Amino acid sequence: MTHDLVFCGGNVVDTRTKTSRIANVAVKNGKISCISEQLLFSYRIIDMRGKWVCPGFIDTHSHLD
Repeated sequence: MTHDLVFCGGNVVDTRTKTSRIANVAVKNGKISCISEQLLFSYRIIDMRGKWVCPGFIDTHSHLD
């Protein structure tokens, strides 16, 4: 399967398990179609090495002060 876009090699956050791992995130028709450590094929690839990939919404509001 060829995806429209792949974010390649980023540190992917899983909010369900509160963990992260190096993986590739594929997008097809505007939706996440696959998250995998395997090579994914795409028309467009964005190198995410050294960056965070956080699918979904991130609430940056906190009370750490």
